[in-house]
Amino acid sequence: MSQTETETMTTVPETETQEAQETERDPIEIIATEFLGAPDIETMLNWKSHYGTIYAFTPDNDNVFIFRPLKRLEHKNITRDIKQISETQAAQINPAIVEEHLHEKVVTSCCLHPQITLDTFNNSPAGLIPTLFNLVMENSKFIAPERALASCFKL
Repeated sequence: MSQTETETMTTVPETETQEAQETERDPIEIIATEFLGAPDIETMLNWKSHYGTIYAFTPDNDNVFIFRPLKRLEHKNITRDIKQISETQAAQINPAIVEEHLHEKVVTSCCLHPQITLDTFNNSPAGLIPTLFNLVMENSKFIAPERALASCFKL
């Protein structure tokens, strides 16, 4: 076999290389192109440069939520506000109010897209806000003690 024939057999056909490049799209590009009403690539790149890290949550094939982690100072301020709410008479009667306010403050602060409105809180599926809250907290490094222990090593 000649050297040219060997080279031809070992090189990947150009169409396969193009297909591989097309399937290796950036997640931001996928979100921008695959979800109707999603933010454009430039907007998400700006968020990423401003916040450092952003996340996408796709609860179904039609919706995407873009959020960022909670910062320490924000957490301190939210905790202070929640403490004040917990001392109200309404919270004493119905302690679930405190948890609802916590979820609302965190999700409203950290969800970049779509804008979370009163309509979102009232009309979204029941598990959406608690799920977004848990995702924000998890990605803000509030992790379960068992998982933290599993990630801790004696050196």
